[in-house]
Amino acid sequence: MFLRFTSDYLYVYAWFSLYYMSRTAGQCWDPDVPANGNRDNNSNFTSGQTVRYTCMAGYHLWGTANITCQSNGTWSDATPTCEVESIMTGSSGGPVTSRDYYSNYGNNGNARWLITVPEGSIIRLTFARFYTESSDFLTIYDGASDDATELRRLSGNHRQISPIISTSNTMLLRFTPDSRYPSYWFQFSYISRTADECWDPGVPTNGARDNNSNFTSGQTVRFTCMAGYHLWGTANITCQSNWTWSDATPTCEGRRADECWDPGVPTNGTRDNNSNFTSGQTVRYTCMAGYHLWGTANITCQSNWTWSDATPTCEVGSIMTGPFGGPVTSPNFHSNDGNSVNIRWLITVPEGSIIRLTFDIFDTRYDNILTIYDGASHNDTVIRRLSGYHQQISPIISTSNTMLLRFTPGYVHIDIGQWFRFSYTSRTADQCWDPGVPSKGFRDNNSNFTSGQTVRYTCITGYHLWGTANITCQSNWTWSDTTPTCEVGSIMTGPSGGPVTSPNYPSIYGNNEDVRWLIIVPEGSIIRLTFDSFATQRYHDILTIYDGASHDATELRRLSGYHQQISPIISTSNTMFLTFTSDYSYTHRGFQFSYISRTADQCWDPGVATNGKRDNNSNFTLGQTVRYTCMAGYHLFGTADITCQSNGTWTDATPTCEVTSATGSSVNNSVIGRGTNVTGPSGGPVTSPNFPSNYGNNENYQWLITVPETSIIRLTFDSFDTEEGYDFLTIYDGTSDDATELQR
Repeated sequence: MFLRFTSDYLYVYAWFSLYYMSRTAGQCWDPDVPANGNRDNNSNFTSGQTVRYTCMAGYHLWGTANITCQSNGTWSDATPTCEVESIMTGSSGGPVTSRDYYSNYGNNGNARWLITVPEGSIIRLTFARFYTESSDFLTIYDGASDDATELRRLSGNHRQISPIISTSNTMLLRFTPDSRYPSYWFQFSYISRTADECWDPGVPTNGARDNNSNFTSGQTVRFTCMAGYHLWGTANITCQSNWTWSDATPTCEGRRADECWDPGVPTNGTRDNNSNFTSGQTVRYTCMAGYHLWGTANITCQSNWTWSDATPTCEVGSIMTGPFGGPVTSPNFHSNDGNSVNIRWLITVPEGSIIRLTFDIFDTRYDNILTIYDGASHNDTVIRRLSGYHQQISPIISTSNTMLLRFTPGYVHIDIGQWFRFSYTSRTADQCWDPGVPSKGFRDNNSNFTSGQTVRYTCITGYHLWGTANITCQSNWTWSDTTPTCEVGSIMTGPSGGPVTSPNYPSIYGNNEDVRWLIIVPEGSIIRLTFDSFATQRYHDILTIYDGASHDATELRRLSGYHQQISPIISTSNTMFLTFTSDYSYTHRGFQFSYISRTADQCWDPGVATNGKRDNNSNFTLGQTVRYTCMAGYHLFGTADITCQSNGTWTDATPTCEVTSATGSSVNNSVIGRGTNVTGPSGGPVTSPNFPSNYGNNENYQWLITVPETSIIRLTFDSFDTEEGYDFLTIYDGTSDDATELQR
């Protein structure tokens, strides 16, 4: 088994520590000891041997207590676990809450709840609240163990969860938080019934019933309300032969049958009528200073005891009436809002015009939502609902002269870094949309965008115009081409070039970068692009590579985040176009690339191995050979001589020159050099460099584990913490990194 660890040039994390063991065909693997548990057999795992498990005080054993090594080298069952748990045996129960309800439940706080009701009954589980991190799961099983059918897996935010019903008299709930962010809570209850019963219909708030336990087919429940409350719905409901009730459970409300419901008072508002809601009565609303009334100010109780309109709201917001406007931003743009306040913006442009809304930034929590309506109120058609992060949002266009935007934060505070910014323009039916002015550019026409009119663009000194300089409004009210841009960039025309870097490399690039490169090589050639480093803000700062001379060409690759290695990117023609854009927040070191080109009768330059040499630096035509050697102190891994074949590929990969050093079978000491060969039948702990301190930047470390012939190897970890997505331990099923990759 071969292991290689590589770290990048940025952050370093703590460590990892691993062990390995081997076994022959007559043994089972060591089945381990569960956390908070014990076993009676620690070494004899040959066929027929049994291991018996127990748990420490305060923990329950889940799974099979005794497992036996079978003749096929597997255990008769999985290793059990010892976990905190609660066993509930009543016919109903709850509310049951996550640990430290309404506080953080902690990391790695696995918990189980086993519900067991009388034989012949089934269980109905309901939730009053559920909010966890998206990586923390509550799994509900239709039986007494996690081998049973999974009924539901819950994580994240759920405002409402439909009842979950078992098919038997047992249900297991298992909560598994991860090791990262502890957050929020959940609460559940359960009831049960037999196959010949209806579910308990419940008791209405401020009400009572005459039957609290007999819900079999044909039985009736009669409801009444407390003094001062009126019963709404059916007073008597009966359990039918299909085990459903003849009607819904009624409610007990504090109003008479000849009244409308109290319509309420909007937050930050007042009303002139607080008690008389009989038919024909009107309630008039006003808002406090600094708030706008949205909706109908006066609503009337109608003869069918419904209000003539919904209760209005009093919200922060603004009304914009110009033909264009913006940029308009979310509250406390680029800072922490921290207040769960609904906000509205109403855009009204001249009659006969329509509105075009554009965003240059949008980044909110998933439960903080901006809804855009095609009209003046939230009763109009929803055009778009936005939440989360959007790198780019297509323009949003109304069908009339009004558009309403409403921002509704969730019940969690808006976090730092949650914001958006928009602008709008309008036009009549005989115009093109305003095509805009590129940053760092000018145009000669700022107002006349009717059919046939042309706009001519230029850029300020130091910037290149990318795109078409002159665009014309066509008879279908679209422009003849997209608006060009004025950007920093360069045009490279040599047959090879580089290294080319992102701005400020190797220091960090800036926010809001927009850089382009155009590569043009001789006709009949193609381009091969390679990277020796790449690190940007993942998902947000992006390098896009096109197979042609502009961003209208086919996209070859889109890169963001950290890449330890990027496969060469090859064009199909003699041009390649690259664009790099960064957003308004975090930045990284960036990237460095080079390119070469070749004609059809050549192989690509195979490169020179680090710490190595070759005898041929320029002639890579068909049939030519390149011979590699390594510097003193380094060993050549791979094929020393490779030849350019008739299909334009080399006979083998370019070899590498690396340091290796051998120690004895023990690895429980400091490792010298860049690698270790381990030959014992078992070993460990094997650790990352500098363990238990942080490993270094740019590590490149390898281990080769060799055990006796006919044995196989089992690798286990007791700790692992590296920079996720950037620093890797790769495990191969053989003696080198040419073998099959087992895990990364």
